[in-house]
Amino acid sequence: MDIMRAAGVEPLEDYPGVDEPWKCRCLNPECPGVWNGEPADIRPRLSDVRVSKRSACKYCARRAVRPERATRQMIERGVLPVEEYPGALKPWKCRCLACGALITPRYANMVLNGAGGCAFCANRVRVPDSVAIEEMRAAGAEPLDPYPGVNTRWRCRCLNPDCGQEIHPRLGTVRTGSRPCKWCAGTVTDPRTASDYMVAFGGVEPLEAYPGARTPWRCRCLTCKRTVTPTLGSVKGGRSGCRHCAVGAVRTDKEAREYACARGFIPDPEIPYRTSRTPWPGICRVCEAPCSPRLDNLHRQGPCRNCADFGFNTLAPSVVYLVVHPKPRVAKVGVCNIGTPRLQQHQREGWEVHETVHLPMGWQALLVEQAVLAAWRKERGWPPALTAADMPQAGYTETVALAHAPVETLWLDVLQACSQVLHGGRPEGDQPAA
Repeated sequence: MDIMRAAGVEPLEDYPGVDEPWKCRCLNPECPGVWNGEPADIRPRLSDVRVSKRSACKYCARRAVRPERATRQMIERGVLPVEEYPGALKPWKCRCLACGALITPRYANMVLNGAGGCAFCANRVRVPDSVAIEEMRAAGAEPLDPYPGVNTRWRCRCLNPDCGQEIHPRLGTVRTGSRPCKWCAGTVTDPRTASDYMVAFGGVEPLEAYPGARTPWRCRCLTCKRTVTPTLGSVKGGRSGCRHCAVGAVRTDKEAREYACARGFIPDPEIPYRTSRTPWPGICRVCEAPCSPRLDNLHRQGPCRNCADFGFNTLAPSVVYLVVHPKPRVAKVGVCNIGTPRLQQHQREGWEVHETVHLPMGWQALLVEQAVLAAWRKERGWPPALTAADMPQAGYTETVALAHAPVETLWLDVLQACSQVLHGGRPEGDQPAA
């Protein structure tokens, strides 16, 4: 025992033998193996301690890694662990953040030796043709050519009976949760759908053929009858089709209530209207669920998240993102469904995308965002860095000043929240509405 104590550890059981593992506790108060106040389990051999000049504690001697550090390093290299850390030399079940495939890399290979993590993304392993075909059919596309590879476009036909168009998706993109058909996913708009969208959500009637989502489109406002030139992208992004009749022109409480009721939202009679960008408590006329929409969102996505046709879908593949604005130096965490223009809205206002993480379900992304904001606001006391007037595209409540912490630390908060949500799942009784 004196030899072990001299090596910096305290035996916790009787001497088992010179070559047998001996359960001990590290005596170093700053031992890297201490986690949440509890020292890690170490079992050195007396024979090793006698011949080694290093500490008997493998953590102090840098021969071991803590599970939480190993998880963070794996996430930084593009794979998300889905089980507890098994050890540096054992296969570790993870999910590739690029293609969504389940893989079993070793920590030692990825972090210590610098090897690639996902064999599918690196084209070191080819997905069997039969498996690739079944995955594409399950996603809603019928292959028309032999399987070309996980990251190569594959000629297919959409299995949606209302579509049936020829498409060219990648299997790797489909594995991340994206729909194979760009027409059914809404990323490409046909002229008739574009015209209907401008009438229904922009309040304007097109006067010429559809020019494209980012090209000004000459239209006539259905309210004031003026000729205006909005873009389909701006209307999808939440802006009004007519700048003369924009929601921001609403000034009185009566006008605001009439506007809200016409769009399926019944405001609380006890709470007066403040501004078009202030959440207004009330109930949805469709599902009668409590909600607090902003008036400037009603023309685009409706009042209620559960009933919205063009809002955040809690059951669709989604993205958790961190964006940064250089002037002022602030960062913002947020979520959006895959295929929506939310990130483009931020980029038009001068924001830069730092990193993104894809999650299979929207409610998982919301849990990640809530966990990150709880850490910033409640645990560290960081207030929002901007006001509603600073962000015309909305989202100021999720901002934080970069003076508090570097962007790498903020992104680490997001990755840790993703790991917790995917490992722990959603609390019971908190499932999204069907």
